[in-house]
Amino acid sequence: MASIYERSSSTFYANFHHDGRRTRFSLRTKDRREALRKIEELEEAYDAGKFDPAEDDPFGYDAQDGAPPLSQAFQLYAEEKRKQGRKESTLKSYRSSWRMLRDAVGKEVTLDALTVEEIEDFIHDREIALSTRAKRWRHIRCVLNYFDRSGLVETVAAPQRPDSLPTPMRRDDLSALTEALKKDYRAKRRNSRVQPGQMIWAVPVFRFVFYTGLRASEVASLRWKDVDTDAGVIRLRTQKNGTKNATVPLVSKAEEALRHAPQSRESNAYVFRSLTGPKFERSEEKFAHLISKRFRKAREKCDGVPNNRVFHDLRAGFATHLASNGLGAHEIRSAMRHADVSTSMKYVRVANSDLRSSMEQAFM
Repeated sequence: MASIYERSSSTFYANFHHDGRRTRFSLRTKDRREALRKIEELEEAYDAGKFDPAEDDPFGYDAQDGAPPLSQAFQLYAEEKRKQGRKESTLKSYRSSWRMLRDAVGKEVTLDALTVEEIEDFIHDREIALSTRAKRWRHIRCVLNYFDRSGLVETVAAPQRPDSLPTPMRRDDLSALTEALKKDYRAKRRNSRVQPGQMIWAVPVFRFVFYTGLRASEVASLRWKDVDTDAGVIRLRTQKNGTKNATVPLVSKAEEALRHAPQSRESNAYVFRSLTGPKFERSEEKFAHLISKRFRKAREKCDGVPNNRVFHDLRAGFATHLASNGLGAHEIRSAMRHADVSTSMKYVRVANSDLRSSMEQAFM
């Protein structure tokens, strides 16, 4: 009398044959076993005269008159989910969210009386953690979808982390940082606390990153054979996203930083290394951590650079400097080798924010 079939969306539908007619409707599931269980239930209801495929809602034919109050709604939801094999531990978590919603809006409020505003206030409560807001959104949405009240949650946005903007190093910050590092180095040399060249080797690394936008891992793996001064490019063998053999322009400021890199320049030697670091083989991951650590120590000695800046902010400074000088998001994406242009747009927004601040100052 009834059969199921799977649509291209992977959702199962029913073909219900009755009185010489055929009625089709969605079974609201992508699970074959659940679809077969629902068909069996409907056939039994049809034989008992409780369900008319042409007239009744296959999911609400046995509901009480009118929408149930919130205090009863979850009991109906849980009963159905137990039949589907849902674990009690899962239902307990869902019940907790639903009970808090019920307490917030009133126990005797019915599903039909529940408003989008009440759901939004409950889910986006700023007094609770973001993870708790996200859990509430998932749980309430599932229960309301079961009662075919998806419209109540479709307009409520899922909780998300604020889209924080980058905190770029500026050229002035770079100068202040390197000068602080040099000053600390000279003071320690006078007291014979460091060897010649120790600490100071990090200065050209910082400058090189600011003028190329390379990541710490890319700097750590860079060898002289990857630097083509004649063509004016840096060749990257592997990138963060797995792309191989990309190139980065070698601008004059970056090339100038290379003049202060350690000697010798054998093709297979690393471009940057510490005073006692190996030339040809090393843990590139550890070296990336080392230059990040050197940045942090230099920042701690520099009053002119905010204490929340990290090594990666040199790369952010590169992108923001490009945006401040008129390059668009797609050009920045190419220079930074971002997977998505939306990431590059953040630097444009930072540059625009700088412009607004300057204009505000101009009119004060």
